[in-house]
Amino acid sequence: MRSGVGVARMSEEHRLLLVCLRRSVKFRTTIELQHLPGCQRFGARGTMGLPHPVPRGAGALNSRFERRKRFMSLPSRVKTRCVDSRRRARLKALLMTLLLAFVLVGCNADRTAAVRELNVGMEAFQAGSASEAVQHMEEALRIDPTFAEAAYLLGQVYQMRLDNYEEAARGYRRALDLEPTNAQYAYRLGTALVDQGKLDDAVTQFEKAVANDESFSRAWFRLGLTQDSLGNHSDAVASYTRAIETNPRLRMSKEDPGGEHYHALADLYLRFGLSDHAVQVYENGVQNNQTSTRLLHGLGVARMELGRFDEAARSFEATMKQEPGHGSANFNLAVAHHRRGDTDGAVAQLESFLASGAATQDVARQAAAQALLTELQEEDESDAK
Repeated sequence: MRSGVGVARMSEEHRLLLVCLRRSVKFRTTIELQHLPGCQRFGARGTMGLPHPVPRGAGALNSRFERRKRFMSLPSRVKTRCVDSRRRARLKALLMTLLLAFVLVGCNADRTAAVRELNVGMEAFQAGSASEAVQHMEEALRIDPTFAEAAYLLGQVYQMRLDNYEEAARGYRRALDLEPTNAQYAYRLGTALVDQGKLDDAVTQFEKAVANDESFSRAWFRLGLTQDSLGNHSDAVASYTRAIETNPRLRMSKEDPGGEHYHALADLYLRFGLSDHAVQVYENGVQNNQTSTRLLHGLGVARMELGRFDEAARSFEATMKQEPGHGSANFNLAVAHHRRGDTDGAVAQLESFLASGAATQDVARQAAAQALLTELQEEDESDAK
């Protein structure tokens, strides 16, 4: 405004407009306040037509505003004020965003430094220096206490290299507290609790792991093993079955040929005299894990329990084909020959077993093989007389 009068007029007109808005008064086209000086700066000029003709007359404003008032109705002036409010709201939101960005930059800086420490720790771990790895991982957590992965890897160092299962559990639990739905963290905590002999607590963590990831076959298997150890055999059967369903070719390590979950379930059946169930489990396991000598041998044992000696002998032979030095398969093949009436085959197998290095690695079976061989030779001599 160029004069004090203009400023006074703008203030008075703004005041009247605010009073009208507060009282919810509906503006009419005959009202004197057809234009508010200052609104033109929002670009209202020529952008909106009036909904009704603006009356001219004694009550109209001076001619300096006549041209402008034709292009701005009261609704457009109210909208202009709303636009002004929206802009203030957007500015406030922008400031909040910038504030959050500054906070995140600080957090990211902490995480970057923590990651750097963690990487140094991992290098030390791979180089065989577990104690140095622990120092760097703990420093990473000091820098960024929310770094769940650092807590998890710290737990692994304690468990796998230092055999400190209590500290391992503490690391895993800290990681799990930061990420409660992380199935892997719950699983590793369960394994550390098993290492401490806290089987009930381990079951809780394994159950949490499979609840967060129903396809976590390794967690199902460890849950079954722990339930089995606690004597909860029905629960163990269910867990072993889920482990098989979620991954029939589960391997617990790189060296594992697979099928441990099949063996655990079948062995449980054998302990309760359910040999027919055990055979079914082993047969399915062998189909899915053909290089597992443990499953092949277990299948032979289960078939022996059912009196299916010919099939049992074939299972033991298949086991020895993959692992010639398998002591149990060598001995059990001789027993299978003996049970099916093949004394010559039994004697030949026993002599072969006792002459091999496999017998010396299993003193108990070596003694049993020698006793059975002596018995069969005496029977053969008696029959010859």
